[in-house]
Amino acid sequence: MRGKLNPRCGYLIGLTGNICTGKSLALATFKKMGFQTISMDRYVDDIMSIDTSLKNKIAEKFPNSLINGNISKKLLGNIVFHNKSAMNDLEKIFTPYAKEKIQQTSNEIHTNRARSTVVEIPLLFEKKREQYFDIIIYLFSSTKTMLNRALKRKNMTEKKFFAILDNQAHKKEVIHKADYLIYNENRHYLLKSIKNIIHHDKFKRSDFRY
Repeated sequence: MRGKLNPRCGYLIGLTGNICTGKSLALATFKKMGFQTISMDRYVDDIMSIDTSLKNKIAEKFPNSLINGNISKKLLGNIVFHNKSAMNDLEKIFTPYAKEKIQQTSNEIHTNRARSTVVEIPLLFEKKREQYFDIIIYLFSSTKTMLNRALKRKNMTEKKFFAILDNQAHKKEVIHKADYLIYNENRHYLLKSIKNIIHHDKFKRSDFRY
C-alpha cells in the first residue's frame, strides 16, 4: 500500500475498471467525499470539441467519422470498437493529451500538496500508466452485470459491448496491481465500500479474497 486514501493527503489516485463497473458513480461519490475529481473520458471529449489540431488528426485518420465536417463520436465509436487496429490508432492520437493532463495534475498535487485528486481512467493498466499514480482503485463486476448495465445505454448493443470489453484487460491480468479492489454488483455496496475505504482503510488488496 503506497498511501492511505484521504482527500487531504495530496495523492493522485487512479480509478479504473472495465466498462460498466461503476466508475462514473464512484467518481461522483469521491467528489462528494471531498476529493478533487477528473474524468479522462470527459476531458478527451472536451478537448476533441475545441482543439483544432486534435480534430484534424482524427479527421485525417478516420475520415468516415465526419458528418458535415464535424467528428461524430457515434460513427467514430462504431469504427474503433470493432477494430483493434483502429482503436490503437485512436489511442495513439489521444495519448499525448492524456499524459499531459495527468502529469500536470500530478505536478500540481505533489508540488503544492494540493487536495487529493481521483482520476477516472478506463485504460490505466492497458496503457501502462500505473507509474503516474500514488494509489490505484480497481472496480470490477460480473460480465452479466456489466452487460445488463451496458444495454441500458443509448446506442449500445450486445455486440458493441463485447467488442469494447475485448479491448480491455481481463481482471485476472491486472487485479494484483491495484491497491484497493471493489467488487461492484450494486449501487449500495459500491457506496458503502468507498466509505469503508476512506474512513476505515478497508478493502486493501492484501485483505481481499477473490
